[in-house]
Amino acid sequence: MAGGINYHRIWNDQFSTNFQVYITNYALESINHDIINNQRLLQENEVLEESIKLDSEFKLSNRVSLFNGYHYQETGVTNIQDVDNPLFQSKFKQVIRSHGLSSQIGFQSENHHTNSRIGVRLNYLEKFSKFLIEPRLSLSHQIVDNLTFQLLGELKHQTASQIIDFQDDFLGIENRRWILANGDAFPILKSYQGSLGLFYTNNGWLISAEGYMKNVDGVTTKSQGFQNQYQYVNDIGNYEVFGTDFLIRKRFKSINSSISYSYMNNEYTFNNLSEINFPSNFDITHSVSCAFTYSIKKLNISTGLNWHSGKPITKPVKGIEIVDEAINFQSANSTRLEDYMRVDISAQYKFNLSKRVLASTAISVWNLFNQENITNTYYKIDVDEVIEVNQNSLGFTPNLSFRVSF
Repeated sequence: MAGGINYHRIWNDQFSTNFQVYITNYALESINHDIINNQRLLQENEVLEESIKLDSEFKLSNRVSLFNGYHYQETGVTNIQDVDNPLFQSKFKQVIRSHGLSSQIGFQSENHHTNSRIGVRLNYLEKFSKFLIEPRLSLSHQIVDNLTFQLLGELKHQTASQIIDFQDDFLGIENRRWILANGDAFPILKSYQGSLGLFYTNNGWLISAEGYMKNVDGVTTKSQGFQNQYQYVNDIGNYEVFGTDFLIRKRFKSINSSISYSYMNNEYTFNNLSEINFPSNFDITHSVSCAFTYSIKKLNISTGLNWHSGKPITKPVKGIEIVDEAINFQSANSTRLEDYMRVDISAQYKFNLSKRVLASTAISVWNLFNQENITNTYYKIDVDEVIEVNQNSLGFTPNLSFRVSF
């Protein structure tokens, strides 16, 4: 649940302010019954966040503006865990309050071909009595007609992250819990990221190419969903991502079409594990998506294709699957699943029930060709034998909807 109030005021031709107050609440309650072991696990996770934010803009001239802001945020996380066999109960609540001061100067050229912002945000975290300085840069420049260059860079931090205690709890569904940084086992996540891009627009065409990099430090193994030799190991490291995104989009009279391609190289670094560098669990090297929409009067028809290369997994060593009553895994994430592919289609028709009442009906099909896609594979021991468990995505799935607006 979330709610907020936003108030914007223009005081004069040079000065304006924006005031915002909001509160959000997230709650998860899960119960897992293990029939074989006669055990019931109750898990609750609640996140309550309150925030006050004030931003201002002061125009120093027609081309230069000064942006200042203050942001107060209080985040509280409560975790409850209750096991009946053996009896175990725990409840703990964490609270982090932060203050942020930001200041940026913006410039716009007389011909509007160049826009830039450069500034810094100063954060103070009460719990750790710690200051964090985060510079930020945004620059766009129209090189020639219809061709724009963009440069972005920033430092950021995050005090909340998700962890997974046991991957098999709750059948692998909704088994993540939010937790706040404590400066020890769960440090503050810090990242720096940057991107360079070129964008071309002309006569309904949009062509873009963007390269980016991102480094996140303070990542814990418990937050990454390992299902291999590192599932029960606690360590802190980082991941680094390099990638490129390409997009081509064309608008005709009644047809919108687009095709995009993404390349990504995402790699972990954990200095205390037996393998220091290896592919991230979320490393999808290649990804392609296509979309086509046809609109005529009150009818819209669309179709799309999604394809990406398989995610990394870790297989047991063939012929020596079990050593010391544990699975003997190969190098971490050294194997990949088969490629993923899915085609979707949908149609929507709008019509009037009366002069003031508008209705629409739609039908869609997810995975039109009923493609079998394995989204994850992991292994477990069952009676001295290693069992392979495959998790599949949805097959042919139709949906029908009817909406009335008045």
